[in-house]
Amino acid sequence: MFVDYSAQTFTNRMPRFAVQRPQVRRAAAIPGGKQLWMVVGRFGLILFLGVAFIQFLLGFYLQSVQKNIVSNEAYQYELAGQHIALRAQRAALLTPQHIEEMAGAMLSLHIPEKGQVQRYNAKKGRFETL
Repeated sequence: MFVDYSAQTFTNRMPRFAVQRPQVRRAAAIPGGKQLWMVVGRFGLILFLGVAFIQFLLGFYLQSVQKNIVSNEAYQYELAGQHIALRAQRAALLTPQHIEEMAGAMLSLHIPEKGQVQRYNAKKGRFETL
């Protein structure tokens, strides 16, 4: 039996070179398999179409809301004009001159002329002209 009890280390002075062969590229393996990704793709497509349809409906709804807002603003502008006209008419109707005319025409009430109204004075025992 041959045993080497030397304490010296042995190093190979020639590095190892491996001959590299050209490797053929393999198709990347899809984790989970093809069937899983087909289901995920279909789900994604259905989800996309659903979201697109909802966006389409929301676009029409937004357009109708905007039309309503424009028509309401036009109506509000018209009502503001009517409000101004009614306030002017009210101011004209509440003038003292107009009130006298309407009272005279509708109720036959007129402002008494001087000497037309008399009041009884109890101390003097007679009527006095106002």
